[in-house]
Amino acid sequence: MKAIRLAGRTLLALLSCLLLAPGALAQPTSWKSITLTGAPDLRGIYFTDRDHGWVVGLTGDIFYTENGGRTPADWHAPNSNPAMGNNLWKVYFLSDGLHGWAVGDGGVIVRTVDGGKNWQLSNYSGGLNLRSVYFLNASVGVASATSSNRVLHSNDGGVNWTPVMADENAYDLVLVTASSGFSVEPTGGNAMEYDGSTWTWMTPGPGVGLYALVLASPTSFLAVGTNGNVLRYNSGQWRSQVSGVSVTLNGVALARTDPRHGFAVGVGGVIIHTDRADLDPSTWSSHDSGVIHALYGVAAESSDRAWAAGNFGTVLIFPACLQDVDCTGGQFVDCSLDYGRCDPVSQTCGAVADGHPCDDGDACTENDACGPTGACQPGTARSCDDGNVCTDDGCNPASGCTHANNSSSCDDGDACTEGDRCAAGVCQPGTARSCDDGNVCTDDGCNPASGCTHANNSSSCDDGDACTENDRCQDGSCRGSAIVCDDGLACTSDRCDGVLGECVYELRAGFCLIEGNCRSDGARPPANDCLTCDSARRTDDWSELPDDTPCGACLLCGAGVCGADPQNRPPVGSDCDDGDECTPRGRCNENMVCVIEGRCEEFLSDECRATSRPEARYGLGEGETLDCRFDALPLSLSVNLEEERAAAGRFFFATVRVRNLFVKPLYRLRLVLDEAAVPGGLRYVSGSARWKSRPAPVERIHGGSVVLEWAAPPEGLAAAEAGEVTLWLVRPDGTGDDTRLLLGAWIPCAAPAEDVGCHAGARPESERTLGAENMQRIAEAVALPAKVGEYRAGDGGDRPDPGGCSCGGSTAVALGWIWILLFVRRRRRT
Repeated sequence: MKAIRLAGRTLLALLSCLLLAPGALAQPTSWKSITLTGAPDLRGIYFTDRDHGWVVGLTGDIFYTENGGRTPADWHAPNSNPAMGNNLWKVYFLSDGLHGWAVGDGGVIVRTVDGGKNWQLSNYSGGLNLRSVYFLNASVGVASATSSNRVLHSNDGGVNWTPVMADENAYDLVLVTASSGFSVEPTGGNAMEYDGSTWTWMTPGPGVGLYALVLASPTSFLAVGTNGNVLRYNSGQWRSQVSGVSVTLNGVALARTDPRHGFAVGVGGVIIHTDRADLDPSTWSSHDSGVIHALYGVAAESSDRAWAAGNFGTVLIFPACLQDVDCTGGQFVDCSLDYGRCDPVSQTCGAVADGHPCDDGDACTENDACGPTGACQPGTARSCDDGNVCTDDGCNPASGCTHANNSSSCDDGDACTEGDRCAAGVCQPGTARSCDDGNVCTDDGCNPASGCTHANNSSSCDDGDACTENDRCQDGSCRGSAIVCDDGLACTSDRCDGVLGECVYELRAGFCLIEGNCRSDGARPPANDCLTCDSARRTDDWSELPDDTPCGACLLCGAGVCGADPQNRPPVGSDCDDGDECTPRGRCNENMVCVIEGRCEEFLSDECRATSRPEARYGLGEGETLDCRFDALPLSLSVNLEEERAAAGRFFFATVRVRNLFVKPLYRLRLVLDEAAVPGGLRYVSGSARWKSRPAPVERIHGGSVVLEWAAPPEGLAAAEAGEVTLWLVRPDGTGDDTRLLLGAWIPCAAPAEDVGCHAGARPESERTLGAENMQRIAEAVALPAKVGEYRAGDGGDRPDPGGCSCGGSTAVALGWIWILLFVRRRRRT
């Protein structure tokens, strides 16, 4: 192999000598040659800096590199290339390294905006064989054809194209501004200048065929062509430079960082270089390319960094020995000029210090370093994590990191999608996220940055409570106003039915609802005393009272009607009440009229007493007398007498216990001792009252009476309340051990100006109306100690008649009668 390599180098040197112009000297500057695997003949090549470059060729192949392209593994095919199958001749990129264009046969124009990883076809179908493309910026550019005499123009980044010249060919062209530029072509020795609207011939022309040009300044450019011609154009003047070769030159480039350095390539692997491209004339020198086949494209970054492309997939890199250190067993791969000059003949470099960076040939290691024997030692494993969850990262020792697409779940960064999954190395959005929170009181939405949103609204809603109305959203919840159920009736319990959502009015116990009015049990209609509310029987109408129920002063109910039937009337002489509180009870006559025989003062209200006529105080007409009856005395009496002898006579202590059996309080109580009716002169001395939980009444002594009066409520003797009155009685003669006492009710029998009792002067027939039955009722509540003497009452026997006033039969002989009269002031009936 070593002999073959040396023979090749000898042949290359001989061919170079044959092609060099007479007197030219070959320079010992070497280029490194690599072959892109599977690549056809290459044509155009372009670099925007030391690392990023692109190369195109026949059959439409496109390759790009991001690290200078020093090895075949450093060049990559794009993800998409619609130009495949069409010969590509020229490639051009803007300085941003992203926007690029390539043109070729059949009118093919492709463009990229991502640095050549993906390409798209332009909207042009003219079928021309295009040879050159140039863009001033991302929008304005031109392309030229070798047939049909066309120059195409684009104002939208190469998406669409318009012909702007149709009379001559243009093999290569450049723009200076949007309204100026230059072009050359290989036949006729012509060149053209662009004035913003048309292309016109330069006068004078170059006079030789030109294939390529490169802009040196807004008014000058270099051009190369047939027979090794190198021409410089500057402000309308053409100057020829000495190239030192006689072959056709296909491409020319100026170093981007130092345009004094120029490179040109051509047939037979010829490469020439100058470091005085800015001078006229300038001398060029040849480089050793290491190849003998034609080269078509060239690109230059600086005086010591350039690339060329040609047939058989060849890419040449200048210089062969770079400053980047790369040692393998002492044999040349890349060696640093800092540690020893590279010998272009032997292709070896001097030894480097231990630990110096190198490349061990394994693309899966990094930070390789030279060992003590001069061999490159593997460094650390290369991290191939591309930060893309949609690729499975790995490493191939020959080619380096691999990133195989996967179909894993991922997150596309949009919070409004879910179920995202990888496809073609990219996280693809899944389905739209459902942000429905099930709450009608929120407007659901989605923010791609933060996710679901739930803004409160004020929409109408249903809170699920049948007993609310006017439901509306508030603060994210549904609220309604409670349905008010009030029928205005006190006898109903009002509520809302939670199922039906309707008001329910339930009648309370003990009430009737008649004709829309509440009636309590026992209530009667105004016009019929024989009907009543009886909720146990019915609640929607009146119920009939039992037959013979009193319904008037002298009438009874029958079949719900008052007195309709003669049988529904009480007997003549029956007790009755005329409904006037100023009169006592009366008796029914034969006409069923309640006749009142008299009125008693103590049963009268203050209103009944408010009159000037004395008899009117008792509710009588002029000359009328009073006949009062106590058939239902509303008091309970008990008397306890104790005897105490003294020098002045015999004293008796009478303790009278009074209990109010009336349903209302009593405010006046009068106890009367009728001295005149007591033989021997039994006399009332004094009295005192004690009432449980009530203030003491005002006590007034009036003749033989003691009057007890209370102020307005809440004082007085309440219903069912009891009190005691102690009376001191004295009999002056001190005689008689067989004293017999008789208790009875003192009843006024007339209507004089002062109170009188039933004694001399009264009408006997009035007292007789009291009857033994009433006396029995009163006397039964009295209990006297045996030592006081015999007590008889209510047995129907004879008893003394005081002063000719016969009040009933009793045979008791008494030394003195004590009559206790209880006058009760009744309150007006309600």
